[in-house]
Amino acid sequence: MNALVTKNKETMSNNLKNAAVYCGAAASIAMSQLAAFADNAFGGPEYHVNTNASFDNIESNVLAFIFLIFRIVGAAIACWGIFGFITARTNGEAASIGDSIGKLVGGIALAAAPSVLRSFGVIG
Repeated sequence: MNALVTKNKETMSNNLKNAAVYCGAAASIAMSQLAAFADNAFGGPEYHVNTNASFDNIESNVLAFIFLIFRIVGAAIACWGIFGFITARTNGEAASIGDSIGKLVGGIALAAAPSVLRSFGVIG
């Protein structure tokens, strides 16, 4: 009886893994088919997505919200890095100073990412 239960559990486990693989493949195929016509789906070359919030298209609003979150999280991490640097400096902990400088640089980079991408022309 135990051998039968073990075999059924293994079969169910294998079936579940196969189903997950097939669902992943089907989702991948569906997404690639949707992206095939994305260039001309909204009007071709005259359709532009920018990073400022506007009522023209939903993509601009989503990007503006995402970049706002980037800036807020980046500023919070930079403040955390400054606070960590001050407290580590007063305690004289070299490892903590290095960690806090990394947080500070990472926070500044995250907060400045939208501006850097805009200046390079990656986003409009």
